[in-house]
Amino acid sequence: MFNLQNKINVNGVDYLIDTDFRAWIKFQNLIPDLKQDEESFYKMLSFFVDINLNIEIKDFDEAFKKVLDFFIGEKKNEAGEGSNKKVFDFEKDEKYIYSAFLQEYDIDLFEIEHLHWHKFKSLLESLSDNCQLSKIIQFRSIDLSKIKDKEQKAFYRKMKNLYSLEQIKKYNNLQEAEDDFLKSVHAKFNEAKQKANK
Repeated sequence: MFNLQNKINVNGVDYLIDTDFRAWIKFQNLIPDLKQDEESFYKMLSFFVDINLNIEIKDFDEAFKKVLDFFIGEKKNEAGEGSNKKVFDFEKDEKYIYSAFLQEYDIDLFEIEHLHWHKFKSLLESLSDNCQLSKIIQFRSIDLSKIKDKEQKAFYRKMKNLYSLEQIKKYNNLQEAEDDFLKSVHAKFNEAKQKANK
């Protein structure tokens, strides 16, 4: 069984944090709106407070690293080539995620009191091919150049357009997506922090 940690250790101090999936979806949605300014720096500090991570400013860098580690969770061994081409967006796919959890696990995401972020992610990644969200992700991920049949290609092109996420970048695997995410977030916050310290 994987470890459902509920603490973040920052410079030797354990902080009992909010692990509910709702808080961490907010974190996911917070990242794209961050700019290179003081306001973004304080937005992240505000998120820390929301999850009960009440740190001192001097511990920001370490806390931010630990928050990212918690957000990403356990690293996976990505041996299979192209095994994680699935692309989705928490906001745009909210209704599909909701119905998938209800259909597959009998979990009502609006009614459930608490669901650990790592458990939520594990369940999300384990959805069967029968639910609508899995089908939509397959439509988004399919390589049209490999389809020879004209009618089939036209169908999949239509589905890709219907369910497209225009601003979502596609990755070959989960590790590539996480690396890009970490790189962009670190760059944004380093610049925001420098401006905040001026």
